Amino acid sequence: MFLQSIGLLPDNIIILSTSREKAELSVSDKLKKNFPNAPNINAMTKESVDQYDLNIKSVRAIFQGFFSEINAENKTQEATIEELAKILKFKKHTSGARKPPRLLLLGPPCIIIFIKIIFNIIRFKEI
Repeated sequence: MFLQSIGLLPDNIIILSTSREKAELSVSDKLKKNFPNAPNINAMTKESVDQYDLNIKSVRAIFQGFFSEINAENKTQEATIEELAKILKFKKHTSGARKPPRLLLLGPPCIIIFIKIIFNIIRFKEI
């Protein structure tokens, strides 16, 4: 994994999971919106989700037992954010100097907007 090769190990790894069908629909919608004349959107969608599945399988194998997973399939955005806040609340409190936590948040393709919303809400929420 790239992060390991450069010596960066996250303190928290959180995987947002959803069904393959939902991920494919999200990618397909984004591609159609941004590239309406693309001839092979279905192939691009399948390739994108296949690549994500392969990458997330590697992350699960490498960090086995050291990651949290949130199933965001049938949850509201608020419920997902609450669950994420609970996971992030479990941190060790020490009296020593503290560095900002290194957080790796992974999710299906085209979930970047949702991740930005989560961080903006959590940043201003007391956890």
